Amino acid sequence: MKKLLLIPVLMATCLFTYAQRTDLSGLYKNLGIKLLTAEKGSRTGTSYRLQADSIYFNGYATILNNVPVNFEKTASGPKISFGSRHILHKKSNTDYVLETDGMSKAVSISGKNELDPKDDARFTLMVILLNYIDIYSIKNYAADAALARVKKCGTWTLIGYGHNSSTAIYHLSQSIASFASNNSHCSLVGVSQSDCFLGTNHICIGTQSFYCPCGTTIPFIGIGWD
Repeated sequence: MKKLLLIPVLMATCLFTYAQRTDLSGLYKNLGIKLLTAEKGSRTGTSYRLQADSIYFNGYATILNNVPVNFEKTASGPKISFGSRHILHKKSNTDYVLETDGMSKAVSISGKNELDPKDDARFTLMVILLNYIDIYSIKNYAADAALARVKKCGTWTLIGYGHNSSTAIYHLSQSIASFASNNSHCSLVGVSQSDCFLGTNHICIGTQSFYCPCGTTIPFIGIGWD
């Protein structure tokens, strides 16, 4: 992982470090993906099956486990689909088209967009995985055993995302405050980090883990793919 900046900032009682994500460890650390397996491929595309841990993404619980993913290179640029309803087309490093149930919306990561919070969460997850597969030509991926956390009862990784680092940190701080106030029996694990996936300040994610005792019920709003 290439370190761009190492500036400790005290915020919401959490220490943040900043880095550009340039290795595959981000697939597990920030998306919860443990295994990415190519099931079938063609000259232009590959279908994948995922095994993944649950994550808490800007206040939405989501899990990519067993979500069918298809990546394809087309004449107009690469595209990725999650499940049967959600397709993301890449037009440039900053410009994308998100298609849901046949309805398309242009999205620029360098400006404002009109996506609702759930679609924005889906968009961010999809754009990160699309670029990982496109850049690294991934066929099969397995998280390093030493890297993968042991999923115990209520171990949650909170993720705050933004189209730049400042909004990622803001959203993560909000999630930390909300999660902590609603779950006083849970405790912080480690420190918070912020990673940017495209350049130095585009599609950024901040993460913070909490541990909650077994038997805990944690209310959440989930996002689905079908």
